[in-house]
Amino acid sequence: MTETISQVRTKVYPVDGMDSVTGEYVTEEELAVLDDFHQARYLANYHEALLNNDRDAFDLMVHDRTVYVAERFGQGEIHSKTDFMARFGERKAVKVNKHTAENTTLRAFGGNMVLKVGISNSDIVYKGRESKGPRIFAIAYMKIDGRWQCVCHTIMDFNGEFI
Repeated sequence: MTETISQVRTKVYPVDGMDSVTGEYVTEEELAVLDDFHQARYLANYHEALLNNDRDAFDLMVHDRTVYVAERFGQGEIHSKTDFMARFGERKAVKVNKHTAENTTLRAFGGNMVLKVGISNSDIVYKGRESKGPRIFAIAYMKIDGRWQCVCHTIMDFNGEFI
């Protein structure tokens, strides 16, 4: 089915500790997927895990085969879940002082996938250097074995201008 802009409907989802996000959907099945994702509190739980440096929480929320692609300070990085997990907990290579996102949109694909896109202005210290954004991101989540998990996380520094 090819969708048109006029067919896309929206629903605003409040997220504890963060700005609300807007879900975009065309079919009732897509709306049900977005509602399920929201009811699982994935975004609120991830927000709390970032602020609390909660490695155990991340372990449940990130799929074993996930891929993290990041651009920080002009350098590109590709990480596995193991690489990502090594940055949290006692090692604490990432310190999140403030976690914020704006213009955040969720889009459902099929019966078990959600894509989140937006702009982050989070205040973080990464490898000893401070970064306050803005950063642009696209993150994919899938419901696997009955729970929502991150399967692809991309983020890059962003000058704030779209072309």
